[in-house]
Amino acid sequence: MESKTIIYEKIGSVASITLNRPEKRNAITGAIAKEWVSMINEAREDEDVKVLVVTGNGTSFCAGADFLVEMQNESMQGFPLPLTKHLRNWEKNAHSLARTVAKFEKPYICALNGTATGWGMDLASMCDLRIASDKARAAMTYVNIGLAPGGGGCYYLPKIIGLPKTLELIWTGRWMDTNEMLMTGYVTRVVPHDSLMEETIKFASQLAEGPPIAHQFSKKMVYSSYDLDLDRHLELTALLKLINWTTKDVSEGVNAFLEKRKPQFKGI
Repeated sequence: MESKTIIYEKIGSVASITLNRPEKRNAITGAIAKEWVSMINEAREDEDVKVLVVTGNGTSFCAGADFLVEMQNESMQGFPLPLTKHLRNWEKNAHSLARTVAKFEKPYICALNGTATGWGMDLASMCDLRIASDKARAAMTYVNIGLAPGGGGCYYLPKIIGLPKTLELIWTGRWMDTNEMLMTGYVTRVVPHDSLMEETIKFASQLAEGPPIAHQFSKKMVYSSYDLDLDRHLELTALLKLINWTTKDVSEGVNAFLEKRKPQFKGI
């Protein structure tokens, strides 16, 4: 799939999605959000893709929604929109993208190349983990234009950095630098800007060599802990573990351990 504003590529078993509107700080429109959804689904269905990386081109990861383009394209006369149209817009764009990400079972990694604001920070927060450039910054800037967040970030952000810190960032709209992002666990690593993609692809490629079924089951177990009580969570983990034990990857892993060699996992 090719696009001028959002690019999908494959490097071995790692796929990448790159926002490519550097002149607009990678602000996204509804059309771009729909393409993003299609690209995630393409990576989901492609058995050769084991890990998906998302990033931006230029100095920004994503500046959020491009309201001016949306208003021009849909001939809007101003805000607020009629309630039903407002809800449909969110359903088609931000909410559709958030739901698609939630259904993506494979590792989903953000290479945070620069600034992430508003919906852009929400999109980074949806990723399983974030590796940041030393030039990266992030802010929940909705409040600066009188808005409450609405792109799915309020669901993920408190689970990453905690509720009080989340509310502080949302209420103030202030910036987090890389030191704070690392300290709060928002990012797992900070690397030199010029080597961000190299380091991220290297990490993603290492994951891609691992057992895909175990990775996907582990992700499901971790995220289920948000919504299930302990008993139901343990029941789910027991069922997934039982299925996992029957796979050829487990046999390969055990044999490789006993034979003191590197396992060759195939996701079967």
